Amino acid sequence: MDTPNERNATLAGLLLAAWGGGALIGSLLAYLAVGRWPLLVLARTAWLVYALPVWALLAHMPPLSAATLLVISGFGNGLRNPPVQAAITLRVPATNRSQAMTAFSSVATAGGLTSLGATGVVTEVAGLTVVFAGIAGISTAGAIFFTLASVKWARQSTGIRPVAPACGPDPGLRE
Repeated sequence: MDTPNERNATLAGLLLAAWGGGALIGSLLAYLAVGRWPLLVLARTAWLVYALPVWALLAHMPPLSAATLLVISGFGNGLRNPPVQAAITLRVPATNRSQAMTAFSSVATAGGLTSLGATGVVTEVAGLTVVFAGIAGISTAGAIFFTLASVKWARQSTGIRPVAPACGPDPGLRE
C-alpha cells in the first residue's frame, strides 16, 4: 500500500506530466500558428495563456482540475517560445544575432534552473501555495513586461520590414 508521501510524489509527477504534455502540444502547434498570426500577437497571447491559469492553482481543487489548468498553462508556454525566438531572430541585426540569441538562451536556462532549485526549498519551507503564487506572479510580470516591450517594439518597427524567413510566409513583427 502507498504511503501518503508516495501518493504525493505520484500526484506531483502526474501534474508535471500534464504541464509537459500541454507544452509539447503547444510547441508542435506553434509551427502552424506562426504562419497564421503576427509573431508578437501570438507571443503575447500565448504568454497570458501560460501565466493566468497558474493563479487558479492558489485555490485548493481536485487533482483533475489542477491537471487541466496545467495542461492549458503548458500549452501556452509551448506556444509562446517559438514566436518569441522568431521575433528576436528577425529583429536583431545579423552582426549581433549570435550574441543576442546566446544571451537570451543563457538567461532563460539559468532562470529555469534557478527556479527549479528554489521551488524545492520554498515548497519545504513555505508550502505549495507560496510556490504557485510566486510562479503566477513572476509569469504574469513577464507577460506584462513582454506585452509592453513588444508593443513599443512593434511601433518602432512600423514601416521597417525585417528580412523574410527562408521559407513560409513572412510572419512580420506587426502588432
